[in-house]
Amino acid sequence: MKILASIIVVSFGWLCLIFFILKTIFMAPPEIVPEKIEIKNELVQSTEDYFIKYRPFISNKVSDSLLALIIFKSIEAQVDPALILSIVKAESNFNPLAVSEKGAIGLMQINPIWCKTFKVKREDLFDPETNLEIGCKILKINLNSVDTLENALALYNWGRTRRDGRLPRETRNYIKRVKFLYKSLEA
Repeated sequence: MKILASIIVVSFGWLCLIFFILKTIFMAPPEIVPEKIEIKNELVQSTEDYFIKYRPFISNKVSDSLLALIIFKSIEAQVDPALILSIVKAESNFNPLAVSEKGAIGLMQINPIWCKTFKVKREDLFDPETNLEIGCKILKINLNSVDTLENALALYNWGRTRRDGRLPRETRNYIKRVKFLYKSLEA
């Protein structure tokens, strides 16, 4: 009975992934659909490959469709899916409704100050797709603007350094946690 339930859950996850990808393809303006289909086919294959690779390491409490969405959005943003999975685990433990004490929202704990930059409303940050898209873009900007992963993670978590150049303990612990999770997924 447990095997049948597992098969049903996995099948549902794949159906959700296929639906999400088809929705993305067919919501495009007609004049660019052929190019989008070619790109999306590559994204689908990459998403499936990463899904198979990372599913055993992610809690069964995380739905297949959410895991597939996280992988898909990270590939779309050209950021390592293992890094995004590590950040989502550290930031929200895969809870799209998470709100921090400081008001950061969703899977990637986006600060609402980013809403104006990305032209979204605060409540949009609870949408996993929107949250991941914005979080991946912010991280990509950070990765391109600093010299190390540690500095990019510090920027993502805290945003700036103190005048003396020291990061707060919370940010130092965050960097260690994300790097630990990242290494465990890449092993």
